[in-house]
Amino acid sequence: MIHTTALALGTLTKGAPVFYPLFLLNRVAQFAVPLFVFISGLALTYGYAARRIEYLAFLRKRVISVTVPYLLWSLIYFLRANLPNLGSPSLSLPLLVKGIVIGSTYYHLYFIIIILQFYLVFPFLLSLVTRFRSRRTLAVALIVAAHVGYLLFSQRFYFRYNDRFLPTYFLFFGLGMLAGLDIDGFRRFLTRRLRGVVAAFGMSLSAYLALSFADQVLGWTPPNLWFSLAWVGYSALAGVFFYLIPALAFNFHLSQLRRRRWTSFSGLLETLGRDSFAIYLMHPLILSVSGALLSPSKLASTTLSFALNVFLSIGLSVLATRFLRRAPYGRYLIGRVN
Repeated sequence: MIHTTALALGTLTKGAPVFYPLFLLNRVAQFAVPLFVFISGLALTYGYAARRIEYLAFLRKRVISVTVPYLLWSLIYFLRANLPNLGSPSLSLPLLVKGIVIGSTYYHLYFIIIILQFYLVFPFLLSLVTRFRSRRTLAVALIVAAHVGYLLFSQRFYFRYNDRFLPTYFLFFGLGMLAGLDIDGFRRFLTRRLRGVVAAFGMSLSAYLALSFADQVLGWTPPNLWFSLAWVGYSALAGVFFYLIPALAFNFHLSQLRRRRWTSFSGLLETLGRDSFAIYLMHPLILSVSGALLSPSKLASTTLSFALNVFLSIGLSVLATRFLRRAPYGRYLIGRVN
């Protein structure tokens, strides 16, 4: 949603009727990175809370399976972005190395830099968080306080690449870890407070959208701290909200689908889940091609261009993943499914 709406918005003026729904979709989807970090903290903790972690074995298993595809795709995107300048002295090896280290060879690859940092510190964080198992309120308070403290610090000492720096996402990973320690208890806790969760989510979303609209459409720039707090509040609650709703409702509906032998839908979800890492890695490459071939100027419809780009960026990524899974050495491009 973020990438396809951004592509469409780049062709529109702010007064165009379709600009506003696409702008809202783009803003609403901004919880993607925090939710990814939340799920990572939850899944890692759920898998390791009752196990002894061998630090080097833990890193070797994850870093290699993630880093090899990352390095290969970083090279692909580096060449893709700099195709017109191949052979130029400015395209040096140090420039490529810098792009790999900070995740800047293409706009989506900084996800990997974030998760690698959390892999490095996760065993130590798990040891710390498990000590607060019976004092969860205190743990949440400490995590929130640490994150707000970092926000205040970053407002004063801003640096360019703080969006891929571990402390920026500490709150989301920490909340995921606390959820992963006791998933059933976490679900019961949220279920008992469902109305409050929904109300808080709605208010945080409204505040974030209002500030975004004022900044991007009206031209009034809100104080950066306001915007940061609104994004953190909305993203944290979005993680909880989008975790809770499927936990309450989706499993029931999925069981009904299976009972009625409507298996294609659940099969589609399983395919997307299995291929999600590969889809993430390659979809911007497909989108860069489809976006040029199916631009609004060629289709005379921004909405149609947007819809086709969504469909193709996911659909072709799934097909390419299936091909690479069977191709020699293809697994190095798509990673290993755990």
